Amino acid sequence: MLRLQSLLMLCLLPMLAMAQINYTANDQVPEYNEEFGYGTNMGYNPPYTDEQIAEIAIGLDSDGIHGAGVNTLRPGLWEFFLEAWGYDIRTDAFDYYGELGMKNNVAIVGYPSDEHRDKTVHCETNDSKVFDNLWEPIWDDGSDGTPVNEENYLANYLYKLVPLYGDNIKFYEIWNEPDFDYGGNAWKPRGVEGNWYENDPDPCSYALGAPIWYYVRMLRVSYEVIKHHNPDALVCTGGVGFPSFMDAVLRYSDNPDGGKVTPEYPLRGGAFFDVLSFHSYPHLEGIRTWDLETNDFKYERHSDKAAQLYVQKKRDFENLLADYGYDGDTYPEKIYITTECNIPRKKFKDHIGSEEASRNFNMKALVLSHKEDIKQYYIYNIAEDGIPNDYSPEFNFMGLYEPIMNREVYTHEYTQGGIAFKTTSEVLRGYKYNPEKTQELIESIEFSEGAVFENEDGELIISAWAETRVDESEEASSVLNLKGKYFNATTKVMYWDFSITKEKYPLTSRLFDLNATPVFIHTIPSETTDTSSPIPYADPIYTDPVPVEFENLTTFPNPVVDFVTISLKDMSGVEFRIFDGLGKLINLPIDKSDVNATIQTNSLAAGIYFIELKKGDVTYAKKIIKSESN
Repeated sequence: MLRLQSLLMLCLLPMLAMAQINYTANDQVPEYNEEFGYGTNMGYNPPYTDEQIAEIAIGLDSDGIHGAGVNTLRPGLWEFFLEAWGYDIRTDAFDYYGELGMKNNVAIVGYPSDEHRDKTVHCETNDSKVFDNLWEPIWDDGSDGTPVNEENYLANYLYKLVPLYGDNIKFYEIWNEPDFDYGGNAWKPRGVEGNWYENDPDPCSYALGAPIWYYVRMLRVSYEVIKHHNPDALVCTGGVGFPSFMDAVLRYSDNPDGGKVTPEYPLRGGAFFDVLSFHSYPHLEGIRTWDLETNDFKYERHSDKAAQLYVQKKRDFENLLADYGYDGDTYPEKIYITTECNIPRKKFKDHIGSEEASRNFNMKALVLSHKEDIKQYYIYNIAEDGIPNDYSPEFNFMGLYEPIMNREVYTHEYTQGGIAFKTTSEVLRGYKYNPEKTQELIESIEFSEGAVFENEDGELIISAWAETRVDESEEASSVLNLKGKYFNATTKVMYWDFSITKEKYPLTSRLFDLNATPVFIHTIPSETTDTSSPIPYADPIYTDPVPVEFENLTTFPNPVVDFVTISLKDMSGVEFRIFDGLGKLINLPIDKSDVNATIQTNSLAAGIYFIELKKGDVTYAKKIIKSESN
């Protein structure tokens, strides 16, 4: 028997020797072209189990449980928990997430048990939170039956975790908010004393309680072990909030000697992660700025400023990484996800906060995430917190649902933000952002923002809104011109509460009035105008200003009852067609003279109609409103 075991070990050793990967994220980043992730953080909400939280996130029609449009989750799998309860303690729950349809989930990993925690005193006032034995070899000779070195606690923990949960995890987030700043230096720009771009984060003043190269080492150990099990898995930074922290990660190696770059440690932190996972809370990140002219704060507490701050944070990270060569030329570009984001729906102190602003912001942030190629967006939080938070009370009012803690299971009620999130997810599911059509329809309109999405069948969803610009106001207006082929009988609008009402409203004019709440307009573009089909508005000639041939046109009366008279200086050669609001051609009696045409309208139902006038190659449409007959 001993000889047989020895022979088996000899056969196994060559396989174990292959454990170490021979590439880094400087060489390759896996392609990621999955559907957009509408995600949520799960929170702690007894009596709900994690499985029940997943049910109210995605919905379970068979049991009548309504969801919030979520298709991906962000649970935690901490070492201290798995060491205490067994590494398979959550496998059934994660399998259930997969059965429900939750894909490409993020798992927060890290957080050692006290036995495996680094006890080095890096700071007298802030204990180290990282793993001990980080610089023990990651791999060994396999003589104990596994290629991982059990004395490297982080490596051993991940080596055991990934095979158990990997089928239901795509993104591994190395810690949560490792750059949480106690000292106020992370915000500071270059040139300001204490900033992290030009100074090392002080272990006394941020979450890890250890030098920055410890985090780089954590990334490297995690990258090697996770990729050993699954090369297509994505290794992420841990929900970082500050570009200055990432600058420190990118400028240091995992050398225990101060993070120096040496022949033994030639690679800096950017080599050991695929995905930049970041957090954004715009109510804390620039809603107010100091105005030198007034010597006071200038406030911009509205949803578009919050959305701009969210987008700008991603761009700041992107620009920083490009400065270090992660631009697709020197090294592969990183993937971006947002694993916590929101603004409160109630106001506290000087922050932004209102029901309407929160609702509008999340819709805008979701649309702009598509536009900015942010692959996933996780709202904070599934439900509002039932535990008072005196330090940051605004975080109690950021849920898809009103508080569910200590309430009967499945009696959950949406917030307005939850309805809007659900609507955005349901409407855009199956559609991809189209930058060319966005440029054509949205970006040329003053004071408007939005995006155009297209599915495999060529159908479009146009999401658009008027940009807010006034402090503490969600009032705004602009006009969207649905040019040419984008406006026809298929064109219908859905409002923020569509996921509840299921109402699609037909449009009767190509000029659509926008406000600060995003709308979704569905249309099937038509390339030509077919006079036999109900698509009169597909012709691009319906444009302002009024053609010179029809400048002196008048209609009387309007609204109409039994008839409408159209007057024109020269009526010769003018042809008429009448359409209802859905684009259906209608035959009505017309009496025509040299300067007038009278159309009998007494047979029409009340509503909006269009009279098309064509003279030569020029066409113009006049809207009329039919009132009820007396």
